[in-house]
This record gives sequence, structure tokens and C-alpha cells, in this order.
Amino acid sequence: MLKHDRALKILSLLVFFTSLTLWFRTLGIEVDNTENNSVYKLLFSLTKGYRIKSILANFLLYIMGYFLISILLVKAKEYLKVSLGILLSWGMWGLLCTIYLLLSIPLNIFTTTFGLLIVVGLAFFQKKDQIVYWKNNFSCISLLFVLSYVLIASSGVLPGISSSDSYYYIYHYGEVLAQSGKMSFDLVGTFMTWAGITPALLASFSSLYGFETILVQHYLLVLSMILLITGELFCSVEDKNYIMTQKLVFTIIVTILCLFLAPMLLILPYQISNTYTMVYLTAFLILGEKYWIKEKEDIFFDILMSVFAVWITLSRPEGFVLMSFVIVCFGKTQNSKQKMLWVCLSSAFFEIVYLMKLFIEQCTAERSIENTRYSLLNTGVMLLCILAILIFSFFYNSKFVLFFKKITALIMLGIIPISSVLYGYLFAKETLIIDIDVVFSNLNYAMWGYFPHFVIVFAILFFMNGNINIFRWEIIIGYIFLNFAFNIARNETLVKGYGDSYNRILLSIVPFIIYSIADRLIRDRKTVEHSSS
Repeated sequence: MLKHDRALKILSLLVFFTSLTLWFRTLGIEVDNTENNSVYKLLFSLTKGYRIKSILANFLLYIMGYFLISILLVKAKEYLKVSLGILLSWGMWGLLCTIYLLLSIPLNIFTTTFGLLIVVGLAFFQKKDQIVYWKNNFSCISLLFVLSYVLIASSGVLPGISSSDSYYYIYHYGEVLAQSGKMSFDLVGTFMTWAGITPALLASFSSLYGFETILVQHYLLVLSMILLITGELFCSVEDKNYIMTQKLVFTIIVTILCLFLAPMLLILPYQISNTYTMVYLTAFLILGEKYWIKEKEDIFFDILMSVFAVWITLSRPEGFVLMSFVIVCFGKTQNSKQKMLWVCLSSAFFEIVYLMKLFIEQCTAERSIENTRYSLLNTGVMLLCILAILIFSFFYNSKFVLFFKKITALIMLGIIPISSVLYGYLFAKETLIIDIDVVFSNLNYAMWGYFPHFVIVFAILFFMNGNINIFRWEIIIGYIFLNFAFNIARNETLVKGYGDSYNRILLSIVPFIIYSIADRLIRDRKTVEHSSS
């Protein structure tokens, strides 16, 4: 064990010094370029100090999240602490800033820093009786690993894809929020009626703390998702029949698939709200199925899942519809009303308050902007979802809700797909025909590769083999058709190409599909080995 710990420390130091060397090398290249190019020289002078500020701000925020996870979820494995530390840090940031903006509290470096320190201080105070055990819950190796990763991400060697949506709905929206310190309809009305706010707050963080890009934040969130998927699958093969080499080989294969499958190559470097929704959605689904619905009442895990739920709710125009759908799917797998209340009420509360804020700002603004976020039908869908979630949570053990939970699979796999197509055929036939053609055209583009074909083959094989995980596949299939229905309700036709809105929405469920298939293959192998022995 001592040799193992020593080897890890040496490896972590080696990785750190390698990343530090890479960071200085890329900085040196930039300095050399400024000597021969006046444009480079101007850019270098304008962005002086950005990298250092980016490293310090991102790493310090991560430390807050990591410390909170370490003291609140003491028994969690180290990979889980690192992953959840990243997710909680940005979830905490997004939630805090959203509360400030909704309550018209000035958003600036002092109020945000003070708020973060208050949150961390309250958590430490709550666990003050266990202070003697805190030092055993923190891993310097993990901190050094994340610092090394931040250095690499800030060096600019990792690819970054952006589009007009990236600039307007994340960078520009976030920067205006940071500079104005408020959510004013006269300033950001177009963004409020079209985009989610939590992804934009990643850019607000950069603007408030003295740098510009969100590349480090972006890749930290990507890391958290990859680490969660590979870590959970690695622990799934923790069996006597698996030697360490087999487990490592399997983990490496899954990591490669997560990084280099055609759809992942597009979505992972893409600085767009769909990427960040993907990260939190994947985390919510994996953690929810494996820990949340199986654990006894744990208020800290309930709070953690609620933070993730609110982040997803406010990340996209369809965020609350998506979250309502996911909550209902989880509701039929466990009987804890308290767990449901935490997530349901937090999501519904922030959606209601955001809609009220949007309405008030529209009524009091000096200029008028067409509300492109919600058509009349979409507004009705939102209100229906809010009503359904409130009924679902408060009357969780009633006969009606119990019956509803029994037919959830039928609703998700049958009624929703049929209803979406039927609505399109009756009220938006031309849009429906164009959208179906666009969907199939996009799925045949190189950006998807053969991934959809393999998923269909695996789904058929799992179904024929029996014992299919209904929970996972109703989420996957329901997600596909629910978002298709929401796009039809917007009454806007989809477009061919990777930038299409619905295409990007579909990309967000890919990591969970990879996890579900890999986990099923692991369980099948365990069953075969057990029966043969």
C-alpha cells in the first residue's frame, strides 16, 4: 500500500511538472510571435495576465467544491470526489449568481466571493464536530492532478469550437451580466427570451475575475463527466474474476470511446449550452440511478441533486421540461417522497421565479422584444409541467400518482412519441415533414459516424436477450421524442448540419448511452462467468 501511494505521488508530480513545462512552452511561443507580428503583440498586451488569473480563479473555485464534497460525502471514492467537486463548484456558482440576479442583488466580484465563502463556511460549521477527521478526507494527489489539468487547459493546446451561439448566448450574455451586475430586459432581453442563463454565468465568472475565455471552465466540466463515467464503470468491474490489467484495459477502452467517437469529437470541444447541459444531465442520471434513489435519506445528497436539477432547468429553454421528464422517470423507481420534494420543488421554484422575472422585466422595460423563447404552445407546456410536477411531488403516494408511475414507460415510449407526431401532422404538417427529413439527414452525416446504427443494434440485442434496463431506455427514447415534440411546438423548422438545435440536443444524451451500453456489457460478462463457474 505504501509503495502504491508513493508511486501515485511520484506520478502526480511528474504529470504536474510536465503540464507546467507545457504551459511555459506555449507561453514562450506566444512571446516569440509578438516579436515578429504587431497583431500578436497587440493581442498579447491586451490579454496580459489572463492565464494566471484563469488558473487561480478556476482552481480556487474547484478547491471550494472539492472541500465541500470531501466533508459532506466522506465515504465517497476519490474519483467521485474530484468529479463532484468540479460539478458542485460550478453548480454552486450558477445557483448563487442566479439568486443574485433574480433578487436584483448586484453581481460583482465582492458579492459573489462573499456568497461563496458563506456557503463554504456554513458547510464547515455544520460538520465542525468532525474537524479532526477532515485532514484524512483531502487528497493532495487529487488537487495536484486538477491543477495540472487546469494548466494544460489554460495553455491553449486543447481544441475549442465556438459558433455565433457560443458568442451571443454564452460569452456576450455572460459578459453583459457581469458588467451591468443585473438582469435588465433593456440590456439582455433577447438572451432572456431565447437562451438559458447558467451556461452564460460561466462567462460571467471569467469577466468578473479578470480574464476572458471559458476554455478552462469548459474542460473542467468535460473532465468531471469523463471521470464519472470511467470511474463508475471501473468500479463495476471490481470483481475477483477481473484482474487489474483487465480493469485498466476496459477503462482505457471506454475512455477512448468517450473521447474519440464521432459525436463526442464534435460535442466535447464545443463551447455551447448543450455541452454543459450534457455534463449535468449525465451526472444526474448516473448518480441518481446508482446512489440517490438507493441511499437512505441523506439531506446532503438531496441538496446536491437539487443543485444539478436547477442548473439543468435554467440551462436551456426546454430545461424544465427535460427535468420534469427525468424526475418522473426517477419517481417510479423509489418511494421516498422527501427525495422527490427536494428536486421537484427546487426545479419548479426557480422556473416559476425566472418566468416571473421575465414577465416583470418585459412589462417595465423601455423597449419591446419579441419573446422567442416561448410560443403560446410552449408556454402552455411549461405551465402544464409545473402543475404536473407539483401534483407529482405533493401527492406522491396517492393512488393517482401510484397508477401514473406504473404506466410511466408506456407514456415515455408510446404516448409521447405518437402525440408529438400526431400534433405535427394535424397542426404543423409542413414543419413535421421537413423536420423528419432533417433529422434523418443529420444522423447520416459524418459527425455521427456509425454510432446511431450501433446503438440500435445493441438495443435490439439487449431486448432479445431479456432483462433490458427499462429505466435507462425509457429515458433515452423519451428524451429523443420529447425534445422533438418541443421543437415542433416552437413552430420553427430544423436545419441540416451539425449546428442544428435538435441535433445538438441529441448529442447531449450520447454519454449516457455509452455508459448504459458499457455497463450492460459488464453485467452480461459477469453473468456468463458466474454461470460457467
